[in-house]
Amino acid sequence: MNKHLHQLMNSQKDLKILLEGRSSIEGGSILNLKLSNQRANVVKKFLIGLGIESNRISVKALGEEEPIFDNNLIEGRVLNRSVFIIIY
Repeated sequence: MNKHLHQLMNSQKDLKILLEGRSSIEGGSILNLKLSNQRANVVKKFLIGLGIESNRISVKALGEEEPIFDNNLIEGRVLNRSVFIIIY
């Protein structure tokens, strides 16, 4: 994945990346927003380390506001603690 993403971004200079950080509902909403932002920024630093220019990467912290999985299940809460990579 890392190699392919780097090749794609290098071959198509008009592409950008949006990193959507998410969290589960555990903890307060302010803390979850902060955690989701930190998660997304860790991925951003990793991508910059691969050689992708920082101005092509944006971060959006969603906290617990837009869960993908069911927060009523332990598995869902674990999966909601994630970063989605959107290439556009």
